[in-house]
Amino acid sequence: MTSTKPAVVALVACALSDLAAVPLLLGRTDVPAVVGILVGVLGILTVVAAVGVARNARWAGRLAVATRLIDLSIAAPGLAVSGHAPALAAWVTVALSIAALVLTLRRTSTTSLALSGSASPVGESSAGGTR
Repeated sequence: MTSTKPAVVALVACALSDLAAVPLLLGRTDVPAVVGILVGVLGILTVVAAVGVARNARWAGRLAVATRLIDLSIAAPGLAVSGHAPALAAWVTVALSIAALVLTLRRTSTTSLALSGSASPVGESSAGGTR
């Protein structure tokens, strides 16, 4: 089974990035305050997802994927802004979120395969043979 550590590390990095961005977003006049608040909530939910992934909770993968997809949709407009710092922050967010998505989905699919392989009762063939 694939280790959950890379996914957890990527999720924690995403959460830290989101939480660090909150004061910067709330301090800008060209960004609605609701965006800063939403990014803060996503950061907290990503921490919850990382803890769940570390504990192999079933719900954690879905939460991690949802938070990263929402964060990607929030960061995407920032890729086209003028100015070095906002564009760099958007690119970092996109890169971290994609890494977390890939690692989380890889862990989830490997875990699902392992669980589905162990679901058949002992003595029965997975090919549908008779006993």
